[in-house]
Amino acid sequence: MSRGAHIGTAPERTMAGLLARVERTRHVLEQRVTVGTADMRLLWLLSDGDARTMRQICDALKLEQSTVHRQVANAEKEGFVSRHRAAGSTAWVVTATDTGRAAFERALTSAMAVTGAGLAVLEPDEQEALLDLLGRFLDAYTEAVTGDPAPTAP
Repeated sequence: MSRGAHIGTAPERTMAGLLARVERTRHVLEQRVTVGTADMRLLWLLSDGDARTMRQICDALKLEQSTVHRQVANAEKEGFVSRHRAAGSTAWVVTATDTGRAAFERALTSAMAVTGAGLAVLEPDEQEALLDLLGRFLDAYTEAVTGDPAPTAP
């Protein structure tokens, strides 16, 4: 029986406890990395090397314009992104800087090492099963919370 599971406890309650543990542990990890969550989301979006307008960032991250403006301004102060006006336009265009890309890669590598340590206790077939089951669970969980069906994989 896994830690956190209790004999006679409804599976829903056990799952809620496990999700709470994941959330608490994720929060601890976020406190240990040098790049904040908002910066990580922005840098993840920009990691493909493409510049984005502020509107494109709002749409992709599903955030309000004021939130994106604040987050971009903070990331710019940290040296993670740069902003400039698009040629022939009044729209601001945002790109990741070399500093931002390097900080993102360091933080991502650190986070993936922790995830890898968790997966390492499982055999390869168990890893595959966990990822499949968790993906299916999260699709249904997300739909139950938001009312929106999970996006289909390409």
